[in-house]
Amino acid sequence: FPVTIFQRLEYPGTDSFKGRRLIWKRDWPAELKKMGIQHVLPMDSINQDRWTTLQKCRQNGFSLVSAIHPTALILPQAIIAPGVWINACAVVGYKTEIAEGVMINTGAILEHHNVIESCVQVDPGVTTTGNVTLRARCHVHTGAIILNRVEIGEDAEVGAGALVRHAVEPGLVVVGVPAYALRKKQRFLS
Repeated sequence: FPVTIFQRLEYPGTDSFKGRRLIWKRDWPAELKKMGIQHVLPMDSINQDRWTTLQKCRQNGFSLVSAIHPTALILPQAIIAPGVWINACAVVGYKTEIAEGVMINTGAILEHHNVIESCVQVDPGVTTTGNVTLRARCHVHTGAIILNRVEIGEDAEVGAGALVRHAVEPGLVVVGVPAYALRKKQRFLS
């Protein structure tokens, strides 16, 4: 049987993506200024790199902008700083606070009164119940569940599908149901 392959993805070229120019220079702030660009959405895939990019944005006077998918549900009194990416079908609960540089992926549910600090990454299908705190640059992987009143420390990592019932210290990697400490990260910014 003949096989037909459909290619829906577009990958960046060396200088453009979807018809728009890409800038690959170390001195990207100067390049953006030359182009008259004043608004930036940091999208580095590594939380620590996004943290550094945010610092450069501040130093160079750029304004941050957010990208929030129209199907995301933002409940009343949620506070969302500029410079945030919220993907399709995500839920941001009542009085949840989200700082700059945060990436919330498809279908994640951040319930009421959560505090999500700068440059956190929340992967698809993650659920945080009420009063959860995600400290700066932590990463919660696909399908993890974090129970009420739990704090995930700076630069910590929660494995896919984990069930977190207790606080996770900074730089710790936890996995499993219930979550247990796997290892301490080699390098983190605390």
